[in-house]
Amino acid sequence: MHFLSKVARWFTSALGTIVFWSLFWVLLAIPLVSFSAEQPSLSSLGDNPLSLAPKLVERNKVKPGDALTFAVTLKNSSTATLALSAVLEEYYPYPDKKVTTSPLLTWLQLSQRDFSLAPKESTKISATITVPKDTAAGSYMAKIVFAPTINGQRVADKYTQNVIVVVNVVEVEKVVENVTLEQFAVEPSDTQYGPVTFKTTLTNHGSGSVFPKGEIVVKDFLGTEVDRVPFQYFSERQLFPPGETVTFKTQWDSFLLKDPEALPYQWNFLQEFTFDTSYWDKLRVGSYTAELELSYGEQGKTIAGSALLFVFPWRFLLYVLSFVVLGLIVLDEILRFYRNKIRVQIFSEVTKIVRER
Repeated sequence: MHFLSKVARWFTSALGTIVFWSLFWVLLAIPLVSFSAEQPSLSSLGDNPLSLAPKLVERNKVKPGDALTFAVTLKNSSTATLALSAVLEEYYPYPDKKVTTSPLLTWLQLSQRDFSLAPKESTKISATITVPKDTAAGSYMAKIVFAPTINGQRVADKYTQNVIVVVNVVEVEKVVENVTLEQFAVEPSDTQYGPVTFKTTLTNHGSGSVFPKGEIVVKDFLGTEVDRVPFQYFSERQLFPPGETVTFKTQWDSFLLKDPEALPYQWNFLQEFTFDTSYWDKLRVGSYTAELELSYGEQGKTIAGSALLFVFPWRFLLYVLSFVVLGLIVLDEILRFYRNKIRVQIFSEVTKIVRER
């Protein structure tokens, strides 16, 4: 009892209280520290922790009953070990339209669904697609989402990487490729500055997705080629499924003079235009013709169209003319000054000679 009373008095003393609570908080913090060390934080992931290739897998002329394979390479670019989860999701290039469940989700099998990557480590994930024998012709699409997880929860979408899978199933000897040009126009059709946008509206009447490729050739009023602009389709999902009408936008910015409204500063006289004097060949003035040259499909069918563009930078030319006129006026005043000065000198010399006689 004497010993126990001493222990009780020690715990109630100031020193005992400090030691007791210090040990309590140290023991409480140990599991929290060890847990946080096991899981990467969002800040340790960086901006692009995960890279992937390819981002699009397309298989054409697939027959019912075929078995397909492909592989995806992933790399951890962060400084932390990433726990990754692969998820199969619905995909359609036009999310505003209603889509039925894609059977491709049940055809697609991955070699791994949950795995981890050490810092700077790469790995390959293989996939197989088994197309049932009773599959109807058409385009079947799905998306494989590779997402880092923290504490078993999927992180924000900006850290994920997607693979778009497209399987075009056709009947034997019945491949239909038919794309029509609905409209090819340039906006604005008359302008002072660049850039301008070429709008190409196409309709896919075929039985599978196509990838229109080509360029837009720009010629001046003499028929001389001045530029070739690569045709731009979808930046992330380059898909053009059957039965769809899509407008593709291609920007042409090869202009010496750029739109002042696009400048990051407010307008004033000296900042009316922005241009690089090393590219005087890009000074666009007059009438231009844009010729669309596209090809698509296995048979290399072509699509052609043309549109007119008129460029007249009247404000820039007005400024140039104003400076020229101002320069001529200044030059005339300078010449007049020197002419009067010479006349005075000549008159003085003549007067001096007359007086000497």
